[in-house]
Amino acid sequence: HAAPRARVVVVSSSLHAGGMGNGPCSLDFDDMQLIKPGAYEVGKAYRQSKLANLMFTRELQRRLTASGCSSVTACALSPGF
Repeated sequence: HAAPRARVVVVSSSLHAGGMGNGPCSLDFDDMQLIKPGAYEVGKAYRQSKLANLMFTRELQRRLTASGCSSVTACALSPGF
């Protein structure tokens, strides 16, 4: 028996908004891989990846809604720590 609606569930983290001594995260679209000298930090890479997950989920839901697709919902969650 098929479910009437499908879900795309993306795991993110509330750390994208700051925490652990860090301010809110932002994405540097000119250096997404953090390859500029001094740019790479493990925590920064993690926070940026989680922010990107949220941005992807929001855009996916926007596109689903715009296309009239009401049988799929995109959502994100933070499992906590």
